[in-house]
Amino acid sequence: MAELQAKKTMSTGTKVLIGCLGCGVLLVGAFVLFFVVGVAMVGSSASKLKTPVQANSSNVSSGSASSSVGSQESHDESRASAGSLPTVGAPALNSKYKANEVAADEIYKGKTYIIVGRVSEISKDAFGNIWVGLDTGELLTDVHCSIPDSEKSVAMSLSKGQVVVVRGEIQGMVLMNVMVNAEAIRVVNSKTDLKKLQTEPW
Repeated sequence: MAELQAKKTMSTGTKVLIGCLGCGVLLVGAFVLFFVVGVAMVGSSASKLKTPVQANSSNVSSGSASSSVGSQESHDESRASAGSLPTVGAPALNSKYKANEVAADEIYKGKTYIIVGRVSEISKDAFGNIWVGLDTGELLTDVHCSIPDSEKSVAMSLSKGQVVVVRGEIQGMVLMNVMVNAEAIRVVNSKTDLKKLQTEPW
């Protein structure tokens, strides 16, 4: 009877021990799983954080040229050197016309300028004429530049947001846009490019 009781006691103790070991194994397994998932999530987050930084660094290098000349867009009017054409930024030109069209016509209309701006539109009208819009910072308002067929290859290579210089005669304001009869258009890649385009024939 005592032996049977001992066997029952041992049997119960063994079951408890096995149960505890099972729980321990489950806990260790859960901990390991949690650790692995946590490491994976941290690695994923790190890679996500790293990617934009790399992208931004490439953007900075590619955009440094346009940012170096972007300040020219807001300039009112300047001359790079004696004998060169006057330069005006598209936003400044638009602001002058919005403030006082009569006074702006007196200054600009019928005169040839170098206009600096960012491309906001590249299009053709119903007659097949090429137009390039320069951003003024205002909705539905651009400096509209008619581009001659001789500059078609340049127009075809343009992208929105690029900094360009347009050499042309300012025609005044039509409806909400300043109109320019362009002779030529060039993409500006650096401050040096801008200075050359302001001072040398092209």
